[in-house]
Amino acid sequence: MLCLATTGCALRSACEQAAYMDARARPSLVIPDGLDVPDRAVALRVPAAGEVGGRLASDPANCIIEPPPFRADASAVPPVRAAGGAGAAGGVAGFVSAWAQYWNGRDADAWLALYAADYVPQGYDGAAEWRAEQRGRFEVPASTRVELDSLQVEETTDGVVRARFVQRFGQPPEERAVRKELVLLPLSDGSWRIIEERILAVL
Repeated sequence: MLCLATTGCALRSACEQAAYMDARARPSLVIPDGLDVPDRAVALRVPAAGEVGGRLASDPANCIIEPPPFRADASAVPPVRAAGGAGAAGGVAGFVSAWAQYWNGRDADAWLALYAADYVPQGYDGAAEWRAEQRGRFEVPASTRVELDSLQVEETTDGVVRARFVQRFGQPPEERAVRKELVLLPLSDGSWRIIEERILAVL
């Protein structure tokens, strides 16, 4: 009787109709102009058919008793997509906002995913060295703030987008500010990667 009492939930049918069974995957979220980008690092997702993980019930319907993890892997979070095309100013604002949000949230995987895999700023021997140093910085509490009302977006003839904005660090009266530029390379799926980053001026 004790065994039955402690395993009672496992004896219930896993195939009974429930609301979650009607869940469907949806296209990637497009952020309208002027709205903040949600934190995708904690997004929920619908597992793909046949995905490894979880435990199936021993019945013809192959119902799931223990589902695979529904919490999204931050390292697999796709870069923010542009609203209305790669050159849309609102989409660039969403990208820059996510870039700052990932930094403030100490989400190194999501933040680094916004950079091209071969991105190597001056002074580093390779991408691996730069990425390792950035991960070390994420272990130290820090925050940044971008002023999206200062954002300027320039599209070049080769499709590259230059995003210039004011970035602030710290808290007053020790707050520091710079004029930053991110050079974004559009990809075929509508997302971007940062291929260049530089400080234009110290304010």
